[in-house]
Amino acid sequence: MSSLRLVLVNARYWPLTGETEQFVVDTADGLRQMAVSPTVLTARWAPEWPPEMVLRETRAVRLPHAPFGGWSTYRYMRSLSRWLREHRRDIDLVYVMNLRHEAYAALTALDGARVGVVLRVRPDDFRWLETALRGSRFRKRAAHADAIVAPNQMLLDESLRHGFSRDKVHMIPNGASVAEPPSAQSRFQARCALAAVNFSLGLAEYAPLVVTAGPLRDGRNLVELVDSWRYIAARWPSAKLWILGDGPLRETLYERIVDRGLQHQIVLPGSFDDLSDVLHAADIYVAPAPSMDGSQHVLQAMSAGLPTVAIDAPEFRELLKAGEAGRLVPAFDRRAAAETIAELLETPRLSAQLGQAARRLVESAFPAGATWRAHRELFEQVMASKRRGTA
Repeated sequence: MSSLRLVLVNARYWPLTGETEQFVVDTADGLRQMAVSPTVLTARWAPEWPPEMVLRETRAVRLPHAPFGGWSTYRYMRSLSRWLREHRRDIDLVYVMNLRHEAYAALTALDGARVGVVLRVRPDDFRWLETALRGSRFRKRAAHADAIVAPNQMLLDESLRHGFSRDKVHMIPNGASVAEPPSAQSRFQARCALAAVNFSLGLAEYAPLVVTAGPLRDGRNLVELVDSWRYIAARWPSAKLWILGDGPLRETLYERIVDRGLQHQIVLPGSFDDLSDVLHAADIYVAPAPSMDGSQHVLQAMSAGLPTVAIDAPEFRELLKAGEAGRLVPAFDRRAAAETIAELLETPRLSAQLGQAARRLVESAFPAGATWRAHRELFEQVMASKRRGTA
């Protein structure tokens, strides 16, 4: 198998605040095992951030002018286009994590070059293309990509409905690596390791721990999750909730936590480059809002043997097999969410059964190796078409 020089483009890459970012770093890790040399192009969101960094052996180049909107987005697109043009002789294929500005910039910069361009659909892309000022122009440009990746059937159908060619759209579900089965010892060791790094993450061995991860922003029902914790705290004073991630809602969440008197029960520990210790330390994972990118964090929680409490959205309904591997809450109702979490805390046998079912489901239907192989095969097809001049 020949070596493939791949560039993954995603503005919000490090720190890992969202599922797209987690997917990027996991995919880079996996593809490296398959004779792929990955580089990540991302944005430099703060002037003190270094222009380059390495995480898990993946080189990340941070381009200037982070896309905050308006003129800054335009300058970021120019930086991205310039970098791709200057390095096009050192690239075989570019994989862009959306159908928006970065997709447009990559396709424009590499027009006529023997470099493959593959785009990955996010659930909010089509709504954005329908409402953005130049959305129709961006959609027409996206149609010129060599391939489109949809992480689930819903997004594949949506891609076809918006006019993308069937022979270009490929469904490649996200996957997760399955580690050793959880145990009391692994739970204790993970909690000790986290407490040694951050004293605010210290908790008693018997204390129940619920976690959620993602960007701290509006639309993720995080305020509702904080409010629901009042019911949990009343029944389980020792129970902890960790809301992992960073973002503009952090201060609002902290104020809400203090107002509700939950500062000893809820922790905002920031972002993690690797969630494995957190998931091994936890008892339940919560997904309070629809996934923005293939449910990567839920898959990771499932692979760690955690039961998931998720909002009743199509992607979670499919992933959790309508409740066989987790519990679904309609519209993330505060009281319903709290009662569902409490049910799992109060019935360890049920919680363990759901976690075991989730882990088996990932192992059989969503293995990471299958995701990486499918991407590698698609990239090979695109490059073969480029060599024949038929892409």
